[in-house]
Amino acid sequence: MISLKTLDVGIGMALMFLFVSVICSAIREIGELAVKTRASSLAAAIGEMLDQAGSPSRLEAFYEHPLISALYKGDYDDAVVGWLRSWIPFVGRNKLPSYIPAANFAQAVFQLARADGQAANSMTPNATLAIGDLRNWVASGPNDKLKQAVQSALDTADGDLHAAQAAMEKWYDSAMERVAGAYKGRTQLWLLLIGFAVAAVMNIDAVTVMQRLSTDDQLRDAVVAQAGSTLAACEKDPSKCALAPTEATPTPAPTPSSTPTATPSPTPTVTPSSAATPTPSADPSADLAARMDAIKAINAQMTEIGWPIGWENGKPEPQFSLLAGDTANQQPAAVWQAMGFWQKAEWWLAIVGGWLITGIGVTFGAPFWFDLLNRFMVVRSTVKPDEKSGKEPSKG
Repeated sequence: MISLKTLDVGIGMALMFLFVSVICSAIREIGELAVKTRASSLAAAIGEMLDQAGSPSRLEAFYEHPLISALYKGDYDDAVVGWLRSWIPFVGRNKLPSYIPAANFAQAVFQLARADGQAANSMTPNATLAIGDLRNWVASGPNDKLKQAVQSALDTADGDLHAAQAAMEKWYDSAMERVAGAYKGRTQLWLLLIGFAVAAVMNIDAVTVMQRLSTDDQLRDAVVAQAGSTLAACEKDPSKCALAPTEATPTPAPTPSSTPTATPSPTPTVTPSSAATPTPSADPSADLAARMDAIKAINAQMTEIGWPIGWENGKPEPQFSLLAGDTANQQPAAVWQAMGFWQKAEWWLAIVGGWLITGIGVTFGAPFWFDLLNRFMVVRSTVKPDEKSGKEPSKG
């Protein structure tokens, strides 16, 4: 059976990764507010679907269609990106929508086909759109990706315009799955880089943190108490909880005791969202303020009980203080001076490795660590009382 000490170390590590994940996610979202990569990725994918390379005006006409322009403010203006887009493919526009419903896409595409057909005199002006009109449009002019997609939809529609629209919607949904997968992959890479950078700036070495949690009973108890009180606060008011991801769905539970050795009650559970590209807030300034508040709240909690992180006088303080080991008469500075070049290099590489582990942990996401921390706390509540306080000696 798992020991209480091991479980408490796991709680501490889950809480640490959760703290850092929330910070990194907030930084990532702040960057998203600035460059709008979701909207830009969507626009790039739709441009490919509409064969923008062969018909440059199609993408602008698509975004200016009333069914699409109603989803964003202002007018379509690619000048926001201009020549910079050729160098940075995913630099974002600050106006375009981050999400377009499949029905809007299909209807807008058919209306574009209608406009093209009327311009080419293959459709009667102001006529009601019909299957035959779409077939005439497909047959007119040079063939391209969009016409091939419309032709495929018409072939499976059996003369039903609604069925053709449903087929176009499926085509759009399939393309969006690919876009979401690519976006998620880029997000994971960004989280890794941001996680490593945050770990280096704040000196959050996962290996050192685990070592201190394993050997420092007072720190371990304080961390477990912080985990319980933090999750209890999140359960009490999820809307003001900096730790609870927006995907979380807390369930009511009794408030855990604030004492480290008390039995924590079951805590909220979360269900991570499967959406790779969540819709951003309608108010960017409010969203930015919320992200900044989350970072400040997490930083305050991490400094509250003295986590083994941070720098002091240009040195990684927790790792530097451990140089003396168990030798009470030696100072870390003296041990450092006695170390050779390769010993120092190895010491620094170990710290960088700890930062990298922290960055890798961030890629799992805040919902994962929030859920894992909840599970650990629930398991801890089931540990037998005699394992927490120790068995009393026999009186015989």
